This record gives sequence, C-alpha cells and structure tokens, in this order.
Amino acid sequence: ISSLLFAIAGVSASFVAILGGCIATKLISINQERESCKNKLSEIHFKNLMFMEQRNMYKTAMDEADALCYIQENSDAFVSGCELENIYDENEPHYIEYETLLPYWNQAKLYKAKFDDRLRKGKCDFNDLMIPVDLLEETGEDSFAFHFYAMYARWGFSEYFEELEYAIRGEWYENAKQESLNANTQALMLDIEEQRYEMDLKSLKKPKGMKLGLTIFVLFSIVNIILPLVFSMIPLSDTWCLIVAFCSIGLLAL
Repeated sequence: ISSLLFAIAGVSASFVAILGGCIATKLISINQERESCKNKLSEIHFKNLMFMEQRNMYKTAMDEADALCYIQENSDAFVSGCELENIYDENEPHYIEYETLLPYWNQAKLYKAKFDDRLRKGKCDFNDLMIPVDLLEETGEDSFAFHFYAMYARWGFSEYFEELEYAIRGEWYENAKQESLNANTQALMLDIEEQRYEMDLKSLKKPKGMKLGLTIFVLFSIVNIILPLVFSMIPLSDTWCLIVAFCSIGLLAL
C-alpha cells in the first residue's frame, strides 16, 4: 500500500509541476494582455482629450463669430442698451442658442462701456481700425474683445470706412466647422474603442474558469500528494490507506 501511495504522490507531483507551469504561463500571458489594454486605454484617453480640446477650440471660435454676427445684425438694439431676452425670440430659428449668446452679449456691453468711456475722456491714440491703443493693450489675446472693438469702431467712425459691416465669418469659419465635425467624429470613434478595451480589461481581471481551475489544482495537490505521503508514513489500517489510494486515483483520473 505504501508503495502505491508513494507512486501516486510521485506521479501527481510531476503532473502538478507541469500543470503549475502551464498556469504560471497563462497568468503571465493574462497579465501582459492586461497591461497592454491599460496602455491602449491611456493612449486612447490622451487622443480623446486632444480631439475634444481641438473641437472645443473650434467651437469657441465659431461661437464668438456667431455672437458678433448677431450683435451686428441687431446693432440698434444693442447700442440702445436692450436686454437680450427682449429681442431674442426662441420660437424662431437662430444660428446661435440663447444660452450660448447671452454671456457674449453681456460681455460686449462691458466692452462698449469701456470704449465709450475712452472717447469721453478724449485725447486717445487710435490704431488703423480706430480702436484706442490703450484699450487694445488691455485686450491682450482676447479675440472676442478685439473683433468687437473693430466692429464697434465702424459704427462710431463710419466716415473712416468704406464698408460699415465688419466681416466676421469667412472661409476660416467653414474650415473650422469641418474641422470641428472631424474632431467630434474622431472622439466618438475613440469612445467606442475605449469601451471595447474596457470590456476586454474587465474580462482579463476575472478570467473565465480560472478560479475553479485553481481550486481544483489546490485540491488535487492536497489529495494526491500531501495525503498519500502523510498516510504512507503513519501506521494506519490498510482500509484507510486503500480509501486514500482510491480517492487519489479517482481525482487523478478526473
């Protein structure tokens, strides 16, 4: 009986060594796939942020242009100090929404007050667009402020300009619209790809059947290696040894 138990333990140990190597290789492979998914998700996230930033940049530029166009089309109401809610009819179609236009309308009113204040003080130095130089220096990189001042100056100094209407939209506007759509499409495609990799990563965190396989592996090691060795060294009845032997052979066959 002891020889049988030693034989079972020896064969099982060899089997466990082979199986353990396979399991280790599988776990290493899963870990590599998991890291690859994480790296891909980081790359997708970075690209998505880039496209979103690009889309927002174009949208901001177009919103500014739309707001300036609306103000120019309603210049009389703007100059007279009307509130936007009193002239904007939401039941009519517009190229810019009320919520988007409102902050630009209010900001333009502040710029108008600054411009008028400079004129009242007198002794202003003007550039070629008839914008007070010191006011232009305050503007910095605020493109909306610059274009508003250029547009508003035409209304106050019409004699200096052949065209009273300030050109706001142009070829750049159509290009920006197309680039914004392209960036938005790319971002949506990346969102779909990101969801797929997240599903892959989730499946790799809990590989199907891995938990059950490890449980069987541990149970197999206990019954087919540890118990036969223990029973072979303890003087017990042949009945108990046979029970262990048959259990071990049965599990080994399984």
